[in-house]
Amino acid sequence: RVDSIAYQCVIKSYAREGNAEKAEALLSELEKLAEEKKGISNPDIVSYAACIHAWIKKATLHNKQQILSASSDYEEARCAERADILLEKIMDFYRDKKVHPRQ
Repeated sequence: RVDSIAYQCVIKSYAREGNAEKAEALLSELEKLAEEKKGISNPDIVSYAACIHAWIKKATLHNKQQILSASSDYEEARCAERADILLEKIMDFYRDKKVHPRQ
């Protein structure tokens, strides 16, 4: 049986590779399954943080390529935007739960 921990492990693996699109797609799938009450708990801060890390890593990798090829800043801006959206989701989660992130 697949659970949120298994999803989290795969999300973190994608994040380490800088594969932000796959990490966030899996996070979205996990959110949907939890919302549909499929026996999977809501993603936690670790899952969101891993996705943010993936977007940051992707931007960093893109920046290194940009230095070598003088490409546009579009991809870097897109990565920052996705990381910002995920950070806002984390903040919403804690506001809704009325829980401090360190508790």
